[in-house]
Amino acid sequence: MPERIRLRYSGAINFAAAIVSLLISFGFVIVITRRLSVEEFGLWALISTLVSYPLMPTSIWSYWYPRFVARGIPKSIGTAFAVSLCYLPLALAIYIPASYWLCNFVVGWGFWIAAFFGSLLIILSLVGGVVGGVASAYAPEVPGYSSLVYDVLRLPLAYLFVVVLRSGLSGALLAAFLASAISTSAALMILVRRGLRWDGIDFGLAKRWFRGFSIPLLGIFDGMLVSADRILLAGLSNSESAVAYMSACYSLRNQIVYGRATAAGLYARMLRGGSASDVEEITRLYFAITAFMFTSILCLSYPLLSLLNPIYRDAYWVVWVASLYVFVEGFFGIFYSAVSGREKVDLKPEVSISDFIKSRLFKWSFASLMMHALGLAIGTALLLTFIGGGLGIVFLASAYPIGWLIGLLAFASPFYRLTKEVVDFKFPWRDAFPFIVASLCSASCYFALGSHTIAVMNFWYDAPVLLAHVAIAGVVYLAVGYALSPWLRKLVKEIRSFVFTEVLRVELA
Repeated sequence: MPERIRLRYSGAINFAAAIVSLLISFGFVIVITRRLSVEEFGLWALISTLVSYPLMPTSIWSYWYPRFVARGIPKSIGTAFAVSLCYLPLALAIYIPASYWLCNFVVGWGFWIAAFFGSLLIILSLVGGVVGGVASAYAPEVPGYSSLVYDVLRLPLAYLFVVVLRSGLSGALLAAFLASAISTSAALMILVRRGLRWDGIDFGLAKRWFRGFSIPLLGIFDGMLVSADRILLAGLSNSESAVAYMSACYSLRNQIVYGRATAAGLYARMLRGGSASDVEEITRLYFAITAFMFTSILCLSYPLLSLLNPIYRDAYWVVWVASLYVFVEGFFGIFYSAVSGREKVDLKPEVSISDFIKSRLFKWSFASLMMHALGLAIGTALLLTFIGGGLGIVFLASAYPIGWLIGLLAFASPFYRLTKEVVDFKFPWRDAFPFIVASLCSASCYFALGSHTIAVMNFWYDAPVLLAHVAIAGVVYLAVGYALSPWLRKLVKEIRSFVFTEVLRVELA
């Protein structure tokens, strides 16, 4: 039932974990960007991308089993683990030849590093993917705990291996693997303590999941398109350095992505019923949180890139493009949770491939595929134009971010209309307005302080100054938002009540 999923609680837990993860993961990125050469950081990004390709076919069943888990269908959990482990040999057989091609014919070095650590990450990702998928439907706050453990561990591990032991790229990959292994184990332990048990295997369920292959298959192709930008950029420019610049810009836009943690419980809520008010509430929460992040990234792109590594700072305007893309995309991620959660085609006793193709799940997935195909095509055309024009590496790194943004804006209206067909919600513009004003005030604060001109050349001297400016702007944002937004004042009151009555067990007068 809907009341079993605490919408704000799961969103708050995941976002609180995301904020801590944001700070720690940024420290991790700083460690590897400052300690790895541009070529090593480029290969790091390429390995991360290449690992994702053999994992894409898992979407055929991982798309469906969280829906079955959320609805309490027996043996969903055991079947999900069994199918994923059966796929493992094929995943490794795909990855190792691909890494050989990449390292020997594109980059020219690093095959053994890519083969060994990439294989470990694939094995762990298959297991961790099931744990995360089950958790998202069974206890949506658990992925937040797991993320927190992952980021808390990977920063000291990266410092140990990369800085102290000076193991370079291998150390960075080892730190990521160990942190991921421990965080996955922690998530599994929490789920077991909350009552999760092995419930057996039913390959009849697996057949039902595979019968609905058409929808996740579109998602697989979609994921291939999204992940292709790094591979195409490296191949067409014949340089991993351009990939490093683009990845540095992506690492800053990812701070906005953390705002999506606020919607952690929405999908599970909609699978159990849910309503338009749930969608509106999560939209308010997402906007209130990410508006400040978006403003800060826009105003501080130059100093933040110099914080990663001063060599990347000229790409500040690429960060603007990439950040606008993920900010807008976040809203459609919320809308997709509503559309996919409301769809019940997979619950039909006798469901056919035709039924799946006629569903809104297929329509959304197909539109997403077309959107990313358009974005990739535009990005590739821009890249070839920039290469032919002899433009610098920053322009090469900007081609695909520009393409993705144009593609998203072109498909924004169809996505919105499809959502309105399913849930008759209203975008909460009235509640968003106070945070728009608060964002403008925080931007004015940054410019008054001269934050946008800071170049972090000496980390221990310049970084604390930049952090102090962010803190001041954050206080301004919260103060203006609190003064103008009745919704925020009510939310703060409810959070205060929750902390005292449920956490501290203190009765309020």
